[in-house]
Amino acid sequence: MSSSKRTTRALLLVQKMLEAHESEISCSECAEKMDCLAELKVVGKTPEGALEAIERHVECCHCCAAEFEALLAILKMESSAETHEA
Repeated sequence: MSSSKRTTRALLLVQKMLEAHESEISCSECAEKMDCLAELKVVGKTPEGALEAIERHVECCHCCAAEFEALLAILKMESSAETHEA
């Protein structure tokens, strides 16, 4: 990764952290609804309402982001398998 890409990525991360508010959701609240967000993402829909807060949390939290990416990968594999079976 080039130096300018690392700098840009670091700036985006700092910006996201600064945008996070005290009233944002916790990791446990995120985990409760993460599956709903992942299901929307798999079908290409945009989250609305409470799921927007889940998405923002996932974007800012490394632990939740890793869990979300794993869940998303599983759902994509299941969706792909269902498509091939049909």
